[in-house]
Amino acid sequence: MDKSSVEPSTKAISRKRIYLIKRVAERISEYNKMDFPVKNPVKQISSDYYIVNIREAIDANILKIIFK
Repeated sequence: MDKSSVEPSTKAISRKRIYLIKRVAERISEYNKMDFPVKNPVKQISSDYYIVNIREAIDANILKIIFK
């Protein structure tokens, strides 16, 4: 399998991950009753490492509620 046939799939997976991580950040902001002013809060550092800027603390209990 050549690299060109794998690359679109990898890009699609990355886009989906970024979308899902952004949705979680939006839900955290909604739960905290905070505005979500960040246009692009997710930054991909490597193929499996992302940073999210939501300008507020992330409580593990909120994540439990979101991922129920």
